[in-house]
Amino acid sequence: MRHCLQWTDLVVTVSESSKRDIVQYLNVEADRIWVTPLASQYQPLQIHPEQNLSSQNLPSQNLLSPTLSSATLSSQSLQNLPAQTSLIHSPKTHRASRPAYDLKRPFLLFVSTIEPRKNITNLIKSFNILKSCHHIDHDLVLIGKKGWSYGPIFEEIARSPWRSQIFHLDYLPDHQVQQFYRHAQAFIYPSHYEGFGLPVLEAMTFGVPVITANASSLPEVGGQAAIYIDPQDPEAIATQVYRVLADSVLRQSLAIQGQQQARKFSWEATARETLRAYRSLC
Repeated sequence: MRHCLQWTDLVVTVSESSKRDIVQYLNVEADRIWVTPLASQYQPLQIHPEQNLSSQNLPSQNLLSPTLSSATLSSQSLQNLPAQTSLIHSPKTHRASRPAYDLKRPFLLFVSTIEPRKNITNLIKSFNILKSCHHIDHDLVLIGKKGWSYGPIFEEIARSPWRSQIFHLDYLPDHQVQQFYRHAQAFIYPSHYEGFGLPVLEAMTFGVPVITANASSLPEVGGQAAIYIDPQDPEAIATQVYRVLADSVLRQSLAIQGQQQARKFSWEATARETLRAYRSLC
């Protein structure tokens, strides 16, 4: 990488945070780096900000989850799911148990790859605190493929006294993921490091209150529209999540500000900036 960057005329990256890292760690001159931010693939919803906190006026679509219960899958739901979907919340869960997840249940949402960088173990610890100290009724839903070194994450889930309310869904297609965004009461993204942090922007598109880390590019993406936490502190994460859940005025404010923040990013703008970057070489 360092060798290639020595003769590269232009470096295109997705955030000012990534640009600073490239300058600091790869010794690239700042004037050779062009920032072209990403954008949500979803269109902002024209809904009342509080609608994302309930299932009213939204499609009543049940999606798969790994919990053990007597619920069963409809044949239509089964056909709509990809064959490679793995539905477990711990390595020991038997694949024959695949009930439907009821989107009318209150839940907290995380969407991204299941790997250490995403700080999911601290998310689970904060969920334990929310259940034991604040007595919330919510589930925790994790959507994302397994990445690298995911074993300790599932071990943390298995140790949780509330593991029956932690649901890991592996891959889901975009149209199903957006159903979870629409119904979530809060989106929690305590990642240690991101080049951009696209899930934060996706959640904001749907008016979901966002609690995310004060690290790397995440404040750049979330702006003034998110609640920021120390990703190393599960108690601090739990405190801020409970603050959002307990305060309907705050939730409404975050929903409105989040959609406004999401509208600042578009793929048209990304394309324009990329073209400007290429033309800067002429």
